Amino acid sequence: MFSNYEVQLNNIYHYLKKHQHEEDGQIITLYDQMLVRLAQNEVNQLIVDLEKVMSLYH
Repeated sequence: MFSNYEVQLNNIYHYLKKHQHEEDGQIITLYDQMLVRLAQNEVNQLIVDLEKVMSLYH
């Protein structure tokens, strides 16, 4: 069974991968309250970081 945390990681990871090459970056929400703007290079770094964290679950 996946924890809520794992589901959220997977959701944000797949969203960012889908939109990884958009030049304007992305705006994501933290805790459904705070908007955070990420430049394209920050999106790419976050994807790398998420892959590292997700590897701990498998």
